[in-house]
Amino acid sequence: MYDEPMASPKISTRQREILTFIEAQMRDRGYPPSVREIGEAVGLNSPSRPTSPATASSSCSACAASR
Repeated sequence: MYDEPMASPKISTRQREILTFIEAQMRDRGYPPSVREIGEAVGLNSPSRPTSPATASSSCSACAASR
């Protein structure tokens, strides 16, 4: 049933950087970093920004309305 690997969608360089940081923090500390820590680690200015690259398409109407 699950013999085939899951499809892995392509992610941006920024998303990969964020994911790598989260994985390292999980490995080193045993728990994920805060949104603020992620932002500081990858050089983002707004604390709400780290979730944006990791979320679904920017064509989401609810997402666009909140910007």
